[in-house]
Amino acid sequence: MSLVLANVAVPIFFPHPFVAVLALLPVVGLETLMLRKRVGVTLYQVFTANLLSALWGVPLALVCVFVFGAGFGVFIDLLRNTLPGVALVFLVVVLPCFVLSVVLEGRYLRSRTNENGKAGDRAFWFAIIRAHCYSYLLLIVLDCLWIRMKL
Repeated sequence: MSLVLANVAVPIFFPHPFVAVLALLPVVGLETLMLRKRVGVTLYQVFTANLLSALWGVPLALVCVFVFGAGFGVFIDLLRNTLPGVALVFLVVVLPCFVLSVVLEGRYLRSRTNENGKAGDRAFWFAIIRAHCYSYLLLIVLDCLWIRMKL
């Protein structure tokens, strides 16, 4: 995997670097659309924030996968998948990546906006969390399409 993947969760859903970069484009676009009006950020700022989260998040995701897999013997593979196993991997790997992504990207975007005061703090973080919820849902949908196409 490459650090150019630019979003914490992209390598988890799409382990192939080229496909991960392609999956990143709609994620950055969606986050930009959701945050542009409410927070006042640009496409470049959102992409840079995602790149920053990748620099920290890809190693975190890999550590979570290896520790969780080696420590508890739970892996996702094509032959032996169960719903509890998938949910467990999702919680142990994707949830920490989601939190890290929200915190890092939120702090970066907060420093780039005019809303540095406490007055809009709650609204700002709500917008960041909401945008990330939608972008992660988009990643899940894209991943399901990827699996369905059996590529």
